[in-house]
Amino acid sequence: MSPRFSVIIPAFNAAATLSRAIESVQAQSWPAHEIIVVDDGSTDATADIAAGFGDAVRLLRQQNCGVSMARNAGGAAAGPVGRGSIARAAAAASGAGRIAGEVWEE
Repeated sequence: MSPRFSVIIPAFNAAATLSRAIESVQAQSWPAHEIIVVDDGSTDATADIAAGFGDAVRLLRQQNCGVSMARNAGGAAAGPVGRGSIARAAAAASGAGRIAGEVWEE
């Protein structure tokens, strides 16, 4: 049985980097069960960009509460699978390499 995991991307005004971050997650050799973008009160096109990925990305929106609260909201919304987190969309988009995160088996 392969582990299943959710990738949570907390995003605040991340329109410039969010597409590349999501595409980076999608390009991994081990596919994510779900990608959750938590728009933390952005005033730019962050939510529109995430929504543009359709069913491939689950978009949550909240008032600006900071990265920790956004990450926690994504974790609470994730299914009963492992969770990996991209602390900043820019880190994934910069070609930082494979996504690091703990993976739990169901």
